[in-house]
Amino acid sequence: MLNRSVLLGQLSQIEGKLFSDYSNEYALLIESWKKLIQDPEFQDRAQESSSPWSLPSWEENLSLSYADNPNPIDSYVAIAADGSQIYPDRHSGTLCSLVNIGIIVAHYQSQKSSIKMDTKPYVHLFEEKDWFEAIDIVNCRRQELEFKHALQAALEIPTDNPIVLFDGSLIFWHLENMSERLHDEYLPRYLALLDYYYKNKILIAGYISMPKSKELVNLVRMQLSDCDPNNNDAHTQVDHMLDTHVAQSFLQPFERTILFANHSPIVKLYPAHLKPYFFYLHVGDEIVRIEVPAWVAESKDNIDSIVKTICDQSRKGFGYPVVLSEAHEQAVVKGPDRDFFYHTIYDLGQQQKRMIAFSLKQVKKRIVSV
Repeated sequence: MLNRSVLLGQLSQIEGKLFSDYSNEYALLIESWKKLIQDPEFQDRAQESSSPWSLPSWEENLSLSYADNPNPIDSYVAIAADGSQIYPDRHSGTLCSLVNIGIIVAHYQSQKSSIKMDTKPYVHLFEEKDWFEAIDIVNCRRQELEFKHALQAALEIPTDNPIVLFDGSLIFWHLENMSERLHDEYLPRYLALLDYYYKNKILIAGYISMPKSKELVNLVRMQLSDCDPNNNDAHTQVDHMLDTHVAQSFLQPFERTILFANHSPIVKLYPAHLKPYFFYLHVGDEIVRIEVPAWVAESKDNIDSIVKTICDQSRKGFGYPVVLSEAHEQAVVKGPDRDFFYHTIYDLGQQQKRMIAFSLKQVKKRIVSV
């Protein structure tokens, strides 16, 4: 049990350090941003230099922003799929895992709206040789299943041009930190699924709340170091700033930035029509990062449809898209469900007269003693 009085005493001793003042760094960031957007040669100089950071590219003027039309949408269909999981737990005596996928299909019409909710559990039994990669494998499978179920739901709506929203990035960063085997196995699977969206012309977008990206900040770093960051440390004052700090200096509620192309190493493995583009969007309470494949980014009408849908969803969800929050609620595996999962495995073991070896740590968690 938490000793709250001691905690309050400790927090009071460090309260002066809990919240830092970055006003000077922010002022420098914005001043540098204003300079670089007025430099017509900046992009060429930055791209030709040797940058240690990932730099985006763009075609429109950096000073531009686009506002969403505040008029409500008469009708649209928004789809989201999200996943939750139970990882294999050696303390519970099983190599079995669970991925639970929540799917939401929301039909909005001027006269009558409806929402369809569904869940689908997937059980997987690991072999001993896969134990040390079990968590990575579960995470990879969860993402694949999210793509699959959202695609399936969209294909069942042939006439209403549904828009699919994913909670997270379309740049598969997690694969960069995994084994070569998992990277080579799952990247083609993800790209094949994204290609199905393309072939069926189903608009998709990755929605990233509280993004930690620094691609716009990297441009500021280049400007501060005069495109020579290896021999100049003038950029260090803004190293901890984020793209949202840049965007908040000029985006008004329900406005977006121009489109940027991402050029991270993993993106080089994407086919041209699936390479990710991104923009920042002010949804009223925060600035979020939206990612779309290249084929979606090629059409302003596509981007307008996605922006309008996200803005309407954020208004309906008080700052966060309804379909994303509801998909998460459908997917999440709560305590009673987790207990049911383990009890069912235990009961199956009893029926087959197999011993389930719970660790003493797990047993003590379930039994309170003095």
